[in-house]
Amino acid sequence: MGITSARDSFVIDFDKKNLRTRIKDFCDKVIAHKDFQLKYKLKENYQWKVPEQREMVAEFSDHYIKVIAYRPFDNRFIYYQENLVFRMRNEIMNNLNDNNIAFCTVKLGRNLNYHNYFLSKYITDKGISSSLDNANIFPLYLYPETNEQQSLEQPLTRTPNLDPELVEQIATGLGLEFVPEKPEGNLCFADTNEELQDAYKQNFAPIDLLDYIYAVLQYPAYREKYKEFLKIDFPRVPYPTDQDTFWKLVELGGELRQIHLLESPLVEQYTTGTLKDEKIVITHKLTKTLPGSTL
Repeated sequence: MGITSARDSFVIDFDKKNLRTRIKDFCDKVIAHKDFQLKYKLKENYQWKVPEQREMVAEFSDHYIKVIAYRPFDNRFIYYQENLVFRMRNEIMNNLNDNNIAFCTVKLGRNLNYHNYFLSKYITDKGISSSLDNANIFPLYLYPETNEQQSLEQPLTRTPNLDPELVEQIATGLGLEFVPEKPEGNLCFADTNEELQDAYKQNFAPIDLLDYIYAVLQYPAYREKYKEFLKIDFPRVPYPTDQDTFWKLVELGGELRQIHLLESPLVEQYTTGTLKDEKIVITHKLTKTLPGSTL
């Protein structure tokens, strides 16, 4: 699953400056333990006591301040460090960066009136799909474990987080070659607003499969047909067998992906509003600003 901080209001914030101030107070130990706990309203349990954790925590460092995908369209800052984050899920989160994407879904949602599918490219909270549900996080690529010196000396080779046997079946059914990386120069649909050139349709990559899956899961007819199954388990997606349909869904899924990750220029065209006297009052545009930025 995604991470569990167990103390969101302390280790997560929209404003990096406010977060830095709180964590420095925690690490510097200038404020007495009891006064510190009262000031920040930190709750203790048998696993986590303020005095013990303050003694164990390392020195403050900006290195630990990361972006977290907290809720849909809601990216914030987190101080991602042991003794402060309850469940860090390093084995998953170490794979997420600006060059990777994770598919997020729940096995069984508490609210059965909607389906919890979303995407992330940052450290991801378990409530990314819904604050009521615990989302499982599936990175598109896996990176090898490495130390800092190795990462400086040689490039990291990532591998698709896909079952090779299933990929082979899909490739055979489509009559296309699977490639682990998108060929250089193959632009996304949302970037060009043009139909994918035939030269690029000879093979498909992990990002194409992700976009295909994402489009299927957002398709109303699919949701209606399989709604009873979607209430009790992870979604099952039909294998693509027709190239024309596959590439059309890849196109739609790619557009959705970029919109949901706030990477598409389309997000600059929409506005948000509040209900006032039974009317929607437009307040500001929904933009791609990072947490802590001014709209």
